[in-house]
Amino acid sequence: MNVATPSSDVSERQRRITVSEYHRMIEAGILGEDEHVQLITGTMVAMKSKAALYARAGIPEYWIVNLAESTVEVHREPDPATGSYRARSVVPSGGTLTPTTVPAVRIDVADLFR
Repeated sequence: MNVATPSSDVSERQRRITVSEYHRMIEAGILGEDEHVQLITGTMVAMKSKAALYARAGIPEYWIVNLAESTVEVHREPDPATGSYRARSVVPSGGTLTPTTVPAVRIDVADLFR
């Protein structure tokens, strides 16, 4: 697959979108229901690329809070060489989260959804 590289005289155009527009993109088939993206201040960011950036930077763990299922997806053990995480777990509501960098802290997952 060839990917065109924009020349320096072409500026990037960004457009903020609303949550409603995001849901319409799913309904229209532009995004898949299972496609992991974040809507951050109106900008859509693919989760996979963000996870790779975190892993390459050596971020020890990151969490994805799933509001629809009341769970937290936890990614740990980054591999900077591959840009991926070796460990993934899902903590349900009723479970407890313990950050690897602050092991004395305990977070009840249910408290995140109140």
